[in-house]
Amino acid sequence: MRSNAHAARVLLQRALRVNKHSKKLWETYFELEMWYVARGQERRRLLGLKATTSEPPTEGEGEDQLGIPWVVYRHATKNVPGLGFAMTLLQATGAGCAGSSSSRPC
Repeated sequence: MRSNAHAARVLLQRALRVNKHSKKLWETYFELEMWYVARGQERRRLLGLKATTSEPPTEGEGEDQLGIPWVVYRHATKNVPGLGFAMTLLQATGAGCAGSSSSRPC
């Protein structure tokens, strides 16, 4: 079966318009975008192309490859308040574990 990130993105965005406070939808959307970035980075690695940065984009860097997941993160934490939810999303990236090299939750 072929993966279709565009169709998944459209479905998740449509679902979030109706239920913008759903933690599960935001988590799934964020994971989709992170998966898409990882897939692109792996493809670039296999082709021997220059790797992209893993740092979050600064304001105005919308074309950076990690720009979309960070935009999703900002909107998710705006619509679903709470530090626990924000940490759940960050742990999906491995950034939520200070000093840990693991990509798994702390």
